[in-house]
Amino acid sequence: MRRIFFFSYLLCLALWVGGMAGFAFLVTPQLFLQLDRDQAAHIVGFLFPLYYPLMVGISLAGVVSFWASHPKGSKSYKIVSSLLVLAVGINLYQWLVLFPQTAQLAQEIGSFLNTPKDNPLRQAFTRLHIQANLLGLVVFVDGLLLLFFASKKEV
Repeated sequence: MRRIFFFSYLLCLALWVGGMAGFAFLVTPQLFLQLDRDQAAHIVGFLFPLYYPLMVGISLAGVVSFWASHPKGSKSYKIVSSLLVLAVGINLYQWLVLFPQTAQLAQEIGSFLNTPKDNPLRQAFTRLHIQANLLGLVVFVDGLLLLFFASKKEV
């Protein structure tokens, strides 16, 4: 049974890191290269309500799968558990707090093409966007670290 849970854990990590890499490094840049900013932002804004709950689900499934497949006494148990719980917390914060605030500001701004960069709403959006990107990077690196620990025999 542990083998099935470990496979599930590895699948969660693959979806986590692969999904983030595909979205952040392939899909989003192409949207902003091929479309004007407002069109690209509209599509990304449509995808995020699907993306964040998916990331919460994947990270929660990762926690359950890891805990079910690893004895508490293994060398990396506390580190891996901490990394998993950190990711769940960040994903929940992004989904339930940060994204709604960002989406509200984007709606109030209307058009990024027609709104000057010094507009207070746009500046607030930029601050939230930077925060979301930094937290996304933390979750991505977190996933890479988890993959590293999963590749070690003592896990």
